Amino acid sequence: MKSGKVSLPEMAKHGRYNIVRRVADGGMAEIFLATQLGREGFQKPVILKRIHSTIYADPQFRNMFIDEAHISMSLAHSNIAQVLDLGVAQGRYFLVLELVDGWDLGRVLQRAAAAGTYLPRELGLHIIADVCRALSYAHGKTDGSKPLGIVHRDVSPHNILLSEQGEIKLTDFGIAKAMNKREQTGTGVVKGKVAFMSPEQAYGKPIDQRSDLFSLGTVLYLLMVRARPFEGPTDLETLLRVQKGDFVPPEAASPDLEPEVAAIINRAMKQDPNDRYQSADEMLADIEHVARNVFRPVGQTELKRWLTELATQDGQSSILKASSRVTTSRTGTGELDGKDVVLSDSQELQGTRSTARRARRWRWSRRRAAVACGCRARACRTSRSSRCPFRATPRASWTDAPARSSRRCPSRRPRSRPIAAASAAGAASSG
Repeated sequence: MKSGKVSLPEMAKHGRYNIVRRVADGGMAEIFLATQLGREGFQKPVILKRIHSTIYADPQFRNMFIDEAHISMSLAHSNIAQVLDLGVAQGRYFLVLELVDGWDLGRVLQRAAAAGTYLPRELGLHIIADVCRALSYAHGKTDGSKPLGIVHRDVSPHNILLSEQGEIKLTDFGIAKAMNKREQTGTGVVKGKVAFMSPEQAYGKPIDQRSDLFSLGTVLYLLMVRARPFEGPTDLETLLRVQKGDFVPPEAASPDLEPEVAAIINRAMKQDPNDRYQSADEMLADIEHVARNVFRPVGQTELKRWLTELATQDGQSSILKASSRVTTSRTGTGELDGKDVVLSDSQELQGTRSTARRARRWRWSRRRAAVACGCRARACRTSRSSRCPFRATPRASWTDAPARSSRRCPSRRPRSRPIAAASAAGAASSG
């Protein structure tokens, strides 16, 4: 600090994030639609993800949240939702994520079932192919020559986002496994959505990238057969079925399913990881072969057209087009609902500026008060307030300050030194 000015890091001068509305409320965090504001009228819609106050006190959840930021910020791929920033506001972390203006796959399947239609199988294969590309990139990510060992561990329909324009992105690396994580999951600890876990994950055993491929095979089963393979009346029953690998083969559950697709599902969902696909690229090669030779070719344009038709049927708009507030609060505080709240590091730095200004004013006030106070101590704790018995002294009577300084101010600190203007008589009497 020089000349009373506070030097601020340049990285802190990024834009603010204004809350527009709440989008969703997950198990760990609240999701908000927000606008990033910058210079010259710059505006960009983004998503803010803030951890729940009810679980923020747990350092394990905080570390998982920070891990998600570190892992996701290192991943730059067209099929992975980007994390743009990590900030702190009101004492809690929040993530700034790329806005994928659409819906998650789980929501799309629910809407399609309610509308009496189904996602075409060729579009389902197209979605799984893009998720394979995202996983291939994440699994192979390295830090120089050192593999990061990233495993998503929560590949499920709710973490596969479909934009209104037909884009497909994998999101939520909140419980991902990586070699450089702060919070490492111990053996025997189960994390993820039960119905889409691999058997080894359900047992709490160590996992690798083949666990993600089993989960992706479970999602493919859902899209092709239109039923979950391990569905049970309770989560415990579902977990037990996952551990045993107990599911109805896809060709038996859906007799009209193409054998080539059933073969991909069966291989991806093998109980033994050594019998499965060993990499996402290997699984992608089989999916692309089937998509080209068994089904009609489809891509982003066909997916966009199908999503538009579904939106026409049920009237469900994308995030930006939604006119009404979507509030699905379960455990969140709800304190930001409907408010235009600024969440940014700049807010914290503004507080730093204010604190610095207050500190400077306090120091000068303390010096002025030391002259007016009869105790003449710079460190007098109450000289700025009316509680100091020597404070209320008319200016005309300051000439007898040496006589009054012979009395010790009760709030004066023992280690404080009187200023040079203190009289010798006062110093002798106090001694």
